[in-house]
Amino acid sequence: MEFGNILLVLDKTLRKTFGIEETNKFLVEFMKQCVDAGFFTKVEANKYLYIYGCKLF
Repeated sequence: MEFGNILLVLDKTLRKTFGIEETNKFLVEFMKQCVDAGFFTKVEANKYLYIYGCKLF
């Protein structure tokens, strides 16, 4: 499964349970950890997060 699809499933599932604000916080924190672990650059992470209305700062 492509990473973008994994984020989509997480997004839909979490939004139903926790709402938009908490889901965005989770997605940003998740991507920060992915960047720290070396899976993505900050630019790549922001590209994934952009479609969810959030970004790494």
